[in-house]
Amino acid sequence: MSLDRADQHDEDKLERWRNALLSEGPNDFPIHALFLVSDQDQVAHDIFREFRRHFEESGAGFQHLVILGQHGVSRSEIGLLSNLHLSLDSVPCLIVLSTANPMLFDKVALPPGSSDIQADEESSKPWLAVIAGIKCQGQRARLDGMGSGDLFNGSVRELIERTLVDLKSG
Repeated sequence: MSLDRADQHDEDKLERWRNALLSEGPNDFPIHALFLVSDQDQVAHDIFREFRRHFEESGAGFQHLVILGQHGVSRSEIGLLSNLHLSLDSVPCLIVLSTANPMLFDKVALPPGSSDIQADEESSKPWLAVIAGIKCQGQRARLDGMGSGDLFNGSVRELIERTLVDLKSG
């Protein structure tokens, strides 16, 4: 996919994510998970698919699990990184965002490329702690209390809207 197509794909996904958040009713699902990857990060893509399975089993909608960059690092992905005060060196990563306002977050580094992570020990897979929290619906407080929360002072929707405005203006 060309970079222009990757840019359009991810910008469309941001619009869809914002619209899903706007139409969301009351929801007890505690987090939003944002995967920021490149087209070369097959391991991160596989981890995303594992998250999707757990999110679907937990009744989470599209607005709770989004991936950007799978067709190439896009302007949307760079904009989100910038608004979270993170650099492109952070990719691939999982950004776990609480549903609180202002949101709290955590950044989980993901393995780059296409190495085999099946043989790695569980302790070297920090994203498994997020999945474990999702499986334990009673641990909402644990997930909501994560991270420092000082990278962006606002809601997930405000983060997306700010990124979309930045894309349109620049």
